[in-house]
Amino acid sequence: MLFGELIKALSWPSVEATLMMYFPKYQSSLSGFKRAFNMLQNLEPQQNTDTLKLVRIDAENVDVTTVCDGKEYSITIAPWNEILGNRIDAQSFAKFSQPEIAVFVLWELTFYGFDEETIRKKTDEWLKDLK
Repeated sequence: MLFGELIKALSWPSVEATLMMYFPKYQSSLSGFKRAFNMLQNLEPQQNTDTLKLVRIDAENVDVTTVCDGKEYSITIAPWNEILGNRIDAQSFAKFSQPEIAVFVLWELTFYGFDEETIRKKTDEWLKDLK
């Protein structure tokens, strides 16, 4: 299943409940997460051959990466339409529910902002500071 298919199959209430189960301290950010979720539901996935992989680090932390040509990459600044086109690996489905997968990917995608424009601006600032 593609991540984009998973996002379209889920409702916000199931994602919100799972989000609050894992990240209760972020209740004040629910409107931002909901906005990002709605954006993801409305974006057209970019077809690719990459795979989303989720690995539990400990009780509270899950590592989410995209696997491309055998190498793993962070998704925190990846274009959202590319992530929507990633296939979710079978081991992730075996270990996590669909709402959990959506929440952990949403968490990573929104780590630097609740929309791609905000994330792009932060990335541009970092690149400028490196010069």
